[in-house]
Amino acid sequence: MSNREAKAVGVFLLLWLPIASSSLAEAQVNGQPVVYSAASSSNIAYSPAYIDASVFYYANNESYDICKTINKILTGASGIGYPSAGVVIDTRGILEGQNAGLCTINPFDSVATSFQTTILLPATTIATECPWVLPSYTRIVGAGRGATTLAISSIRFDPDSTNSMIEMGSAGGGNPGPDHCSATTTTGYYACPSAGCTGTSIEHLAISPFDTGQRNQPYTAIYNNYAGDQSYVDDVVLRQVGQNSTSTSMVTGLFIGPGATYSGPYTNIDFVGSQGCGSGSTLYTCQYTACVQIQAQTRGLHGITCTAKTQTATSSTGLPFAAIYLDSYGNTVSDVHVEGFYDGVVVGDYQQIPTSAVAVAGNTISNVTVGDGGTSSGPTYEAVHICNPGATTQGLNTACTTNSSGSVSDVTVAGVLSNGAGLVSAYPLVDDLSTTQITASTQRAFLGTYVLGEKLLGFGNSNVVYSRSTTGQSGSGNIPSWGVGSTSAVGLTCTTPGALYSNTTGTGTASTLFLCSGGTWHPIG
Repeated sequence: MSNREAKAVGVFLLLWLPIASSSLAEAQVNGQPVVYSAASSSNIAYSPAYIDASVFYYANNESYDICKTINKILTGASGIGYPSAGVVIDTRGILEGQNAGLCTINPFDSVATSFQTTILLPATTIATECPWVLPSYTRIVGAGRGATTLAISSIRFDPDSTNSMIEMGSAGGGNPGPDHCSATTTTGYYACPSAGCTGTSIEHLAISPFDTGQRNQPYTAIYNNYAGDQSYVDDVVLRQVGQNSTSTSMVTGLFIGPGATYSGPYTNIDFVGSQGCGSGSTLYTCQYTACVQIQAQTRGLHGITCTAKTQTATSSTGLPFAAIYLDSYGNTVSDVHVEGFYDGVVVGDYQQIPTSAVAVAGNTISNVTVGDGGTSSGPTYEAVHICNPGATTQGLNTACTTNSSGSVSDVTVAGVLSNGAGLVSAYPLVDDLSTTQITASTQRAFLGTYVLGEKLLGFGNSNVVYSRSTTGQSGSGNIPSWGVGSTSAVGLTCTTPGALYSNTTGTGTASTLFLCSGGTWHPIG
């Protein structure tokens, strides 16, 4: 060893030995890493920005309960004064095989104040007996959708009134179930402010009500009716979610209630419906199973795949009614793929929402593909379905509710592909307000755009009540479209009354815009 190398080793030992002998050991006790501090006489301090939860997990005597460990850190029972500026609680050091997945309480129970908290979950299955109720400014981050799973315990699960596994915010109060789901009887859940919770998010994990005993449980995976701005869900798998009987109570993968205004975006989500109905080898997804319900104005649903298992590959009997229920205003729903639901995206159902709900208006739906997965999932009959809330009757297996006082208007649909198969004809779009169906196909049917405007008042003909335009071919009645070209339409024939045509090379006021009437294009401007 050279003199230079020997000096380097000596300096390293001088710097390392004091920390290893005392301060590092103390840091391992309280879970905080050692950092350099100019304010400390020994230049050694503990960082309040990061807590290694595994230190407390292996030091306590509570059967290695990961949720109790998190709760002790959050409430200060661990001996650490929780920093008001927030912290990262790292549970990734909790190893699988040592009861790492045991969770007998809500980890956020009795957390009276919201902190800036990020919880890093380990790569294992966490079997919870209680719903997780997240306060404001709380981020749940898994180790990956294929690594971290929050599941239902095979021993028991005691839900509250939301009937869900993870709740983004809460109205406060305790859990009505057994005492083990509430650490105290006086504090209970964190209550969101009157304006709602802020900054609550869930990322990079799988959530499954399919319990660790391999039984389907009818619980909603994610419920948000209280968390608004800066609250979102990203890169999450909702696995084996759905009703397990013929009950008419809806079970949903992601529920976004009226109180979740301005939440989102909700991105990169995969939904797989449970097979809770049928018997023996004939198991399928129950009808009252939904992928997503949207009842608030959000920052959008972007990137989602919804798959359900149907009763047969060619029959509509028993199919879940709809994958996505859009029952609010000002939303964008894009990049959607659906299999095994009768309808892909349903607009204006009103069945599952309060009677005081706002009008369903100003929504945009784009890039929707519905397919037929054969025996592995099943067909989808209608890619986008616009309901007529005031209708007295509805079609077969439709998600639309009869005799509702709600209203639907100003819907823009773009880029829809419906894949039929065998005896199944799939419609790109069905509009009950104007009794319109875009032509279906047993192979592939495309729809470029369909725009439904607002109701036109003062007309005696009840069939002409909404402004609308499309590039698709209607299977029931003519739908006006607006075409653009570089040729004058003077003297040419047309087939769709009310259609418009713009001549981009027109120079006069009478040769630029044309209207189709009586089978002929008429210049109108």
